[in-house]
Amino acid sequence: PQCAMAKRGKHSRRIILGGLVAHIVLSSELWGFTLPASANSQAASSPSLAGRRSRWRSPPAGRRSRRALAVSELGARSLSGLAAVWVKLSPRWPFSWVNWFFLQIAAAPSWMRFYIIYSLVNTFAKMLLPGLHAQLVTGTELGFLKAFSKRSYANSVAERLRLLLIKQAKLGLPPGRKAPDLSKEVLDSLCERAKDDAVLLEALGSTTTLRIWHKLERMPLDSPELKQQFGAQSQELWVLEALLTGYYGDVKRLAKESSLATLSTQAWERCESLKKAVDVAAFGAQQGVRNEALLQRVQKASEEAASALEALSKARADTKLEADSWDRQLRALQAAHKDVPAVQAELQRLRSGTAEK
Repeated sequence: PQCAMAKRGKHSRRIILGGLVAHIVLSSELWGFTLPASANSQAASSPSLAGRRSRWRSPPAGRRSRRALAVSELGARSLSGLAAVWVKLSPRWPFSWVNWFFLQIAAAPSWMRFYIIYSLVNTFAKMLLPGLHAQLVTGTELGFLKAFSKRSYANSVAERLRLLLIKQAKLGLPPGRKAPDLSKEVLDSLCERAKDDAVLLEALGSTTTLRIWHKLERMPLDSPELKQQFGAQSQELWVLEALLTGYYGDVKRLAKESSLATLSTQAWERCESLKKAVDVAAFGAQQGVRNEALLQRVQKASEEAASALEALSKARADTKLEADSWDRQLRALQAAHKDVPAVQAELQRLRSGTAEK
């Protein structure tokens, strides 16, 4: 009796185990799952599931989700449609250049492909999100420099300030006007002044200032629109006022003086061209050559000279020249070259020519 009961208990346990395996297999078929080989072999050993052995090994594709099939078919059609359109557009410029570019990236080594993709992502991030890019990239670089070398941090921030001042000098120029050449000595002195100001260095290298750095580069520092973007007690406004007070005035003065010197040089060149054209036309008239070609050259040269002198006069009216500074520098030059008569004579000619102005 005990053996019979043990056999019946063993047989009932097999039936229960087979039912559980069948339930798991049927559930996996409904959800599109495939059981591993060990589970399939165990399920196949059950006598109650021997007739369904072939169905368990390879679930039919028709049991998959209809939504998944629809999405995959739609994606395949979209990709095939885009591929067909690209095949038609790729031979034409600029699509041919884009096609060639991506083929070069695909054929490049892995390290070069990574570098190209990183450069593209970095460039587009700097264009689309300049504030966030400056906070992440430039802020991280300045943070490492500040942690390991205070001097390198100060030099890096001062160099960024130098580039900012150069860009500020170029803002607001009329179309076609050459960018002013700022004195390297003056820029170096401004950078040294910034290095001595620890509070300003700390503020210029902070993430708060880096977030608005692109605005400082694109708008004049004295524009009311820029000031209105910052709060009354904000760090951005404090940095802006510090730059206006200690640096912006000197840069604008240098830019005006450099622009005035450039306009003066251009006016002299145009006047010399006019004199040359007039001499050529006068010589031709004396020789009996009086045609329109010579007069057209004189007309063109006269128009250019008049335009250059007008621009010089306007710039001179907008710029306050310091006569005392001019005389002081001229006297210093005469004292430095007093032992060279030829140089002394030219400097005296300059003083005589400007004494009447």
